Amino acid sequence: MDSNTLKSDIDYLKSLALDGGRAPVMNGGALFWAGICFSAAAVVQYLVMDGVLTVPNPWFLALNWGVAAAIYAVLCIASVAASKRRYGVGNAMNRAIGSVWSGVGFAIFALFVTLNAAGVGMKAMEQMTPLFAPAIVILYGVGWWVASVLSGRKWMGFVGLLSFASAPFLAFVGGQPIQMLGYAITLTLIATIPGLVLMRSTEG
Repeated sequence: MDSNTLKSDIDYLKSLALDGGRAPVMNGGALFWAGICFSAAAVVQYLVMDGVLTVPNPWFLALNWGVAAAIYAVLCIASVAASKRRYGVGNAMNRAIGSVWSGVGFAIFALFVTLNAAGVGMKAMEQMTPLFAPAIVILYGVGWWVASVLSGRKWMGFVGLLSFASAPFLAFVGGQPIQMLGYAITLTLIATIPGLVLMRSTEG
């Protein structure tokens, strides 16, 4: 690595540190709506698994999550577009954090496809399905942890730790109705509420 490359890297890290100290983090809307949409879907699945709701077709649960994902996509795009209209493309910190959360989103999609493929291939969907929730909250934890480092906001690191800590519990109760209720509560704590905090911070 030559001296010019090293200097550029140092300057970039300095800009992230400076941005993190004074600029709001702008991706709160996407996290807020993720928490709302997917925790609602988790509550619906909990009610079905617990026998409170009766569904005419087992494919209803797949439709439940598909509808949640579609609604989230629309709300997320609208939120990102509104943020860009108000703030532009953002500073170096926000671009880096946005890239991190985009990576988390792609990782969640890849995880979904991979576990489904494994379940079909091994004829073990019943065993694979309970792994989704704990794996997803671990990925949320990675997103929050990196965002905390990039922004200098320690509370995001605590949200990341909460995400990591919730994963073993969700895995332990896998296959039981309470897993979906726990997943909904976890998403509220690691996405909806922190996302709302970030949204309010940009309005200040």
